[in-house]
Amino acid sequence: MIYWDTTKTGKKNYPASGIKRVSDRMVDELQKSGQNVILVKWDKRLKTFNSRSDRNPISNEGLFITPEIFEEHDRPGFMTWAKEFRGYKVAIFHDVIPIRFPQITWPDSVARHPHYMKLIGIAFNQVLAVSKASEVDLLGYWKWLQIENMPLTGNLQWGADYDGMQRNKSKYSVSRPLQLLQVAILEPRKNQNLSLNACETLWKQGLDFHLHIAGRKNQHFGAPVVDRIRELRKAGHHVFWHKAPNETELRKLYANTHLCLFPSLAEGCGLPVIESLWEGRPVLASNLPCIQENANYGGVEIFDIEDPSSLTDKLHKLITHPNSLETLAEQARTAELPTWEEAATELIRKTTR
Repeated sequence: MIYWDTTKTGKKNYPASGIKRVSDRMVDELQKSGQNVILVKWDKRLKTFNSRSDRNPISNEGLFITPEIFEEHDRPGFMTWAKEFRGYKVAIFHDVIPIRFPQITWPDSVARHPHYMKLIGIAFNQVLAVSKASEVDLLGYWKWLQIENMPLTGNLQWGADYDGMQRNKSKYSVSRPLQLLQVAILEPRKNQNLSLNACETLWKQGLDFHLHIAGRKNQHFGAPVVDRIRELRKAGHHVFWHKAPNETELRKLYANTHLCLFPSLAEGCGLPVIESLWEGRPVLASNLPCIQENANYGGVEIFDIEDPSSLTDKLHKLITHPNSLETLAEQARTAELPTWEEAATELIRKTTR
């Protein structure tokens, strides 16, 4: 019996998050493997978790897993419930971004995250991070807090097969104009402006290529990116914004892409990197620790996030040397990538006691 927490923190009408996307994908694979997964939600009145299907309180035993970010204030009575629950409690940890980069994070998240990171350190039996880099960050923060009797930790590798479809292993060919793609919510952390600035420099040098930005606008921080896209379009440059594409639309974008960009300033996992590789598309990405973990599969060119000209220089090389692109694409096409089925199997293996 697996109780999977789906309780959302914050406004009910807020767009679906990346956490929900990977959570839904994991639950789907767990159910396919025969696991009895019950989706649950916190009941503030009863101060316990209820099944979403029949709204009855869950039993006091079993495996409880939460991928959500919350603190005691969001779920009054949670600590009491956690002490009384006789089953095994597992938290999936994503990143320390609100603490490390508060200037580009929504204030509510900045205020909540320290409490959340402490809570999972004292209320859970085990915490699994979404990358080795995130696990290191988490342990460092717990050490700074001087938490005694830390829970067991580890890390999980998410799957590359984002939509459950077969991998694209078709032959890659370079055609002109080249099509570049960046998939991410529009916000400072995803660093679309660095991509736009680099592309503008190369367009002014006479290079011919198209840039596609795919993702919804962050309602708090995304407007400047949209303004920049409009500015470049008005100047006659080939940049296109695809607002919140669904999985089918995203797959079509990948199919028509020659190179994916991932210039993030901060990440816990960097999942779009291996999703791009799943589609047989090479990636030009920043040198964050978690991204370099994914770059080890092959098909990824790394640039120095501390040096903005590094992206421009690497991009210029790849656009003007198609053989380099084809070499990276072949690595992407043949890389041995993790799947969500394997991720679900690993989750069960690591949480079975």
